[in-house]
Amino acid sequence: MPADLDALDHRLLDLLEEDADRTAGELSALLPLSPSAIQRRIARLKREGVVRRIVARVARPGAPTPFEALVEVSLASDRAGVVDRFRRWAAAAPEVAACWYVTGEVDLVLHVRCPDIGGFRAFAEATLGRDADIVRYRTLVVLDTLHGDSAPRPR
Repeated sequence: MPADLDALDHRLLDLLEEDADRTAGELSALLPLSPSAIQRRIARLKREGVVRRIVARVARPGAPTPFEALVEVSLASDRAGVVDRFRRWAAAAPEVAACWYVTGEVDLVLHVRCPDIGGFRAFAEATLGRDADIVRYRTLVVLDTLHGDSAPRPR
C-alpha cells in the first residue's frame, strides 16, 4: 500500500468499505471534497492497487447456505517455489475464497466455499489429499459468520 495516503484517503476508504454504492455526490457531503475530487481519488486508489475491486455482498433469500470451512495447511517445505505454486493453485481454485500465508504451526490458511459437505469432501480428496507437498491439513467448519470479512487496513 502506498505510504502517501493522507487522512482524507483513509476516511474515503472507510466510507467505501461501509457502502461502496454511495455516489461521489453523497461522499462529498461527508468529506471536504468536491464530487470530481472524490472521483479522482477513487480512480487513483484503484490504479495504485489500494482499492482492488468493488463487489456486492449478496444475500439470496431461499438459496441454500454454502458449506464454508477454514483449512489449515502444513507444507513439506516452505521453499519459495512450493509456496508460489500453492499460491497460484489457490488463486485458480474456484472453491478457495481466500488464502493466507501465515506464521505459526501451519503454513497456510484457506477459506473454502462449496455447495455442501459432499462438495467439500470431493474438493479435499481431489486436491489437498493428493498434493505431495501437503503434509497435513485440518478443517475448521464455519458454523456462523459473526462479523464481516474485511481485513483492517494498516494506517
